[in-house]
Amino acid sequence: MATYPSGVYDPRTKENKDGIIYDEAKTKVLFAEDLINLDDEVVAIEKELGTNPKGSFSDVKTRLESIKSIIFLGLTEYGIDFGNTKYFWTTRYAGNTLDYVKYPIPAAGKIKNLYVKPSWNDCNGSTTITLYKNGGATALTLTINSSSTALATDTTHEVSVSAGDYLVMKIEVGGTSGAIGIAGGSIEFIPS
Repeated sequence: MATYPSGVYDPRTKENKDGIIYDEAKTKVLFAEDLINLDDEVVAIEKELGTNPKGSFSDVKTRLESIKSIIFLGLTEYGIDFGNTKYFWTTRYAGNTLDYVKYPIPAAGKIKNLYVKPSWNDCNGSTTITLYKNGGATALTLTINSSSTALATDTTHEVSVSAGDYLVMKIEVGGTSGAIGIAGGSIEFIPS
């Protein structure tokens, strides 16, 4: 009866019969060494994974697929006037150029689920926020309607990234009057 995952397997000692010498060329004979090696491999895997590697998930695969990181975006609270374009990432500073605030991503994976919450908004036009990768716009984007302070999201698109790709968020404030302040935002990073 298996003890894993509630405990790590503790195999009993196995020995060949007296006079039997291990010979790996004899592929139709089962030696104690064959079982001992298999036991050692099983114990090594169980110790590496630890007890209950699936946690509260249905299986280990589902648990591993659920691992993700949330990146909190340091959006600017002070306000961006209509007609302006700014760039930002995890700092609260919004720069005027794409190259000034781009950040390298440390691992390959996917970026998705963009959330942004305006704290105030008296623009008479819409505001667009888009993820840029290596200087180019991606499909991960959202629009904040004029005067809206509702949570804006893009939970449809995802962007594949490689280690070393440069990422930055671009905010374009439309309209002919007003400004917008952002309370905060986040995106999800799922390493591969």
